[in-house]
Amino acid sequence: MNRTNFLISASSAMAAAGIPTAALGNLDMLGKDLDRRLYLDLSNGVFTPQQDGRVILDATFDLLKEKAHDPYRPQRTLVIYFHGGLVDRTSALNGAARLRQPFEDAGAFPFFFVYNVGAGESVGQGSANSTLYPVEDLREVGLINRYMALNKEDRIRHALDRSHGSWSPGIDDVTHVEEFMRHGGILSNVGWLGSLAWAYMKGAINNSLLIDATNGPVDPEQAGGYVFLLKLRDFLHTLNQNDYRIVLIGHSTGAIYISKFIRKAHQVFTSEKTTNQNFEVILLAPAVRYDDFQETLAQAGRRIANLRIFTMLDAWESRDHVLASTLGVFLSPFAGVYSHSLLYLISGVFEAEPDTPLVGLDRFRPENFACLTRFQDWPTGPKWRDIITDANERMQVIARGSPFALSPTGPGATRGWRSFATDHGDFPTDYETLDSMVYLVGDAAHWSTEPNAALDACNANGARIKNAR
Repeated sequence: MNRTNFLISASSAMAAAGIPTAALGNLDMLGKDLDRRLYLDLSNGVFTPQQDGRVILDATFDLLKEKAHDPYRPQRTLVIYFHGGLVDRTSALNGAARLRQPFEDAGAFPFFFVYNVGAGESVGQGSANSTLYPVEDLREVGLINRYMALNKEDRIRHALDRSHGSWSPGIDDVTHVEEFMRHGGILSNVGWLGSLAWAYMKGAINNSLLIDATNGPVDPEQAGGYVFLLKLRDFLHTLNQNDYRIVLIGHSTGAIYISKFIRKAHQVFTSEKTTNQNFEVILLAPAVRYDDFQETLAQAGRRIANLRIFTMLDAWESRDHVLASTLGVFLSPFAGVYSHSLLYLISGVFEAEPDTPLVGLDRFRPENFACLTRFQDWPTGPKWRDIITDANERMQVIARGSPFALSPTGPGATRGWRSFATDHGDFPTDYETLDSMVYLVGDAAHWSTEPNAALDACNANGARIKNAR
């Protein structure tokens, strides 16, 4: 279901039930009307040149201080939302405009990172910056095709070595298509451009937080995420109490932003007033790699007070036709060829190593990883097993159990654990997921609710993935 239809149908259902529909936001609300103090506008990680980002941030924190020090109703919660990749400025602002009211109704101050990574900009900038990336490690481009040069039996064996499942070999096999995207033919141009765009998006995040100069040198005075953290630190110094809540919510690529944001905050928040400041974290279909998130947990895990991860069951992830639903009509002819989700595409094609484990892919969820028996035989299998195991143990401690809420949940799922999203892009607008987010934002005590059912190892979708790899 697309977002507009979702909002219309959800609004009608809520009205029929006598529930106020303001939480969904005005369907006609334009992001351009969003209060400029409520979002950070970045390009390649730095303030956009047409406006003085530091001055605007000063106005943001003046407003934040005013709300926090209100003598009658002090606002004690800040929500920072990081949108996903392939989201342009207009779409990011429209999404922010819709999410603003629900967060405010939950008693929070909403703030949005808008980092301008639409498909056009990401592909264009990624191609322009290609000399800055380890190109050989990304993809071999061109119509001279090493993969197709192999005989049929070798191609089949090569694909089956990293097969996602037990389908019959052929062009409709997802792993075969990923190999085409990685190594040759017209589909390799999809893989090549996608890899460059993906590298650019991650580089923009690094630039923003002064992680490294992936996309070129950055002036620290213009690095948006880093400057934001400095001003957030200064704001926290003005508070008389140490009970200020900061909730970080990230969709898809936004989870990478959050992972690195927490690590950088851990470095910045060293004063007596901020050394114990923590974050509550909600990840929606996270595209962050397990090794990246494990590094955050190892370095700054104590900064995460609560953790909830909403993502799709593999049975739904593997039927989410990304080339049609997410990447637009230009790639729709390939929709019947590649039948899986954006996270599968990132893991299988856009990352340098095929089948890179992502936190948002259920097939690599710790309880299911043991089912991926052939994966264990890969040279990197033991490395990933150790990383995922360590990350899982740390997440379990933070979340006091499994942090995963696997969508679509049943209608009787506990509030705060519900999600009906069945498309990668649905999570920010799915009503049940939005209700879960608002519920968790509304009160720190709400994080302690237990899911109504345990997540079994190799659960219902295990039948599909138990033979993978």
